[in-house]
Amino acid sequence: MKPNPVREPPKSCPRCRADRVHRSHRRAALDHLLYALGAEIRRCSSCRFRHAAFATFSVPLREPPAEEGLWTRILVMGSGFVVCLLVAWWVIRRFTESSV
Repeated sequence: MKPNPVREPPKSCPRCRADRVHRSHRRAALDHLLYALGAEIRRCSSCRFRHAAFATFSVPLREPPAEEGLWTRILVMGSGFVVCLLVAWWVIRRFTESSV
């Protein structure tokens, strides 16, 4: 008697149906959780779609941040720089007043 073969996830992209799908690195905690539950994390080479492929279905994963992520990073870095300048200015003022 043959044992039941394990069903392998389909090797095509659920978005564009291309056959150019390869394994992707696990990045986020959700990727690791889905992998622990038996999914294979994949990315389509044609449309760059990431998904977790189970035996009978796939779960789409978040796309990398687009242009709005760039502006958010610039804003956070700029505000951090301003805060550092204000703290340095406050320290200089505080110690120059007390030494007089």
